[in-house]
Amino acid sequence: MSRIQRRRPKYNIYNTPTEKASMSHLSLLLLSVCLFVYGFFNIYHSTKQQHSSLIHQYEAMQKNWTLAQQQLRDSTFSLEVNYHNSIFSPDNLLPLSLNTDPNSDRFSSIINLEPSVQVKYVPYNYALTTTEQSIPPVDLNDGDDHEFPVAGFKIHATFNGGGGDEDAEPITSIIPIKLAPVPLAKVDIKHALTPSPETKCSNQQKGVYRNGKCEIFSRLKIICLQVELDAVGEGWELNLVDPADPLSYGCASRNEWNPLSYGFITPVMKTSMNSAELHFPVIDWNDIEVHVRASGDPFLKMEILTKGDSFDLGVDETEEWWIGVLFCVFGLLLFVSPYYAFKKACCGEGEDQREQRETLCYDAVAVNADENSYDFDEVELVEHGGGKRKLSKP
Repeated sequence: MSRIQRRRPKYNIYNTPTEKASMSHLSLLLLSVCLFVYGFFNIYHSTKQQHSSLIHQYEAMQKNWTLAQQQLRDSTFSLEVNYHNSIFSPDNLLPLSLNTDPNSDRFSSIINLEPSVQVKYVPYNYALTTTEQSIPPVDLNDGDDHEFPVAGFKIHATFNGGGGDEDAEPITSIIPIKLAPVPLAKVDIKHALTPSPETKCSNQQKGVYRNGKCEIFSRLKIICLQVELDAVGEGWELNLVDPADPLSYGCASRNEWNPLSYGFITPVMKTSMNSAELHFPVIDWNDIEVHVRASGDPFLKMEILTKGDSFDLGVDETEEWWIGVLFCVFGLLLFVSPYYAFKKACCGEGEDQREQRETLCYDAVAVNADENSYDFDEVELVEHGGGKRKLSKP
């Protein structure tokens, strides 16, 4: 028998299964807290009655909307187009009739699905019905690629002041769109995205890369304005959403209530790889959309109340409360496991675990054994401080 000194590697707390388990417990703890907080927020938000408030405000609009519908039925609208360009005659006036558009829009498809809504929304606005010769063709390739043809637009509104009485004399008022002359196309010059600016300019920014910049071309796509009767109820006038902005009589808050909306022109290409000249595609100007809406239309009012054109009325309060309760329950269930794990680590441990931890605190083991055998009679444990402890074979 001889004495063999064997060194045991020091105990690394970061490489043990116990530490891995505590990290997973920490992840569960964070997840449970997040679920509980989200659930509590839903319960709190359900008490604010935001969904019910929006529904009540919508139903309060229905009275004014019914009156506005009747006023629209007693009116006719027409569009006048005047091109301000040397290639067109100054007398090129094209009156275009506007017809009622009873088709459902996105707002009606959302509000009419609400089970708590008692009065369904019926869209009622005037939209342009175009023909092949409504607006003469305009070739953007004529002239400079940064100077595009312009046109003047006016809306002619005729209102029967008798409220549907056939004997009443119609009152005619002209509503001009104040952006005349309106460019039929425009260009925005922006920095091209990198890397590969030429590719990203055409694919992501919908433009053409030229002279180190990304030139994004767009054309007139939508004209939409909201109108209301004047103070004496004798004719239509533009309704300003923001009195400080003379152009805030459009229909889209995302467009800052500007009545004109533009769409991308694609594809715009160079005539050759080394040329700076551009070639524009043929554009059918007859697809320009023209809409006239009454200022009392819930479509316009709800667009403001929902802070954008999403028309999101939120979740029903009862449903939102139950969602919050479920998330709180899930959070509490996930909290149980990390709670007991950290409690055991911080506040106490069993006798077996303590014995195991104390054994691992020794960094040297002396064994009385045969050189060619692992059979032993006695084990000597050497502590860090130099103390020794002997364990005899049972």
